[in-house]
Amino acid sequence: MAFAVAHPVITSLIVAGAGMEIASQYQQARAYQEQAEYNARVAELQAQQVERAQKLEEYRLNRAKEALLGKQRALYAKAGVSLEGSPLEVLADTEAQYQLDLSVSRYNADVQKRRLGYEAGYQRYAGKQYMRAGYLGMGTTLLTTGTKLGLLGLPQNTGENINA
Repeated sequence: MAFAVAHPVITSLIVAGAGMEIASQYQQARAYQEQAEYNARVAELQAQQVERAQKLEEYRLNRAKEALLGKQRALYAKAGVSLEGSPLEVLADTEAQYQLDLSVSRYNADVQKRRLGYEAGYQRYAGKQYMRAGYLGMGTTLLTTGTKLGLLGLPQNTGENINA
């Protein structure tokens, strides 16, 4: 029975190749994880921008409401109409419409902030999964390399009868 002797150069090349593959797998997994974390931070910043934009929208709506109510009051006063009955109902309707607009604006901002929060969470989860996949790939490379090295020392089929 003839046994193959693993040549030190071949063994070194197999080990070096495995080391480079493992390093590459780690770097790739790490890069994906860092990209996912960056995307999560971007989503969080966008959620903060939505919050600031909502505050500005509330301010804008409030100013528009006050301007409209002031104009309505001035027109009623100019016409000599007292703020009772129908004119008062018009002012109340203007206020109610403002509250509705404000509620819709707040709801839309909340939905958008929640979506961005979920996106940030998903990105962080994906980053962890990238690292897990990288570790599995590295483990597979180690096992494959071990198998290759183990096969180097096995008997080679030289056509000899091994039962003889």
